[in-house]
Amino acid sequence: MWRRDGIARNMKPQNTMPEHGGRARPAAKIVDFKTAQRREMARRRALEGYVPETPEQMRLRLWQNLSAALVVIALVAGGIWLIVHLRDGLKMEACVESGRRNCAPIDTTQPPKP
Repeated sequence: MWRRDGIARNMKPQNTMPEHGGRARPAAKIVDFKTAQRREMARRRALEGYVPETPEQMRLRLWQNLSAALVVIALVAGGIWLIVHLRDGLKMEACVESGRRNCAPIDTTQPPKP
């Protein structure tokens, strides 16, 4: 059974294992996974010579992330624009291939220029 703090607890310990001739079963080791993960990360940082970021490095990373986000947004917007225009061209092509002559809309609301 799992508790909210992430520690596994066995509520009903089984002391014997019938499939192994009734020998005593070794006690299960309870591990707090969050603490073990933090310990492992701290050990890796110590081995790699981890140095915390300075405010300047954090600011640079922020600008890099913002720039990357803007590039992704521009690519998505360009892709949507391209899809819309390709779809319009496909509609025009289908209209022309069907033999119709009035495929392109003509704006008649403005008077002709002299």
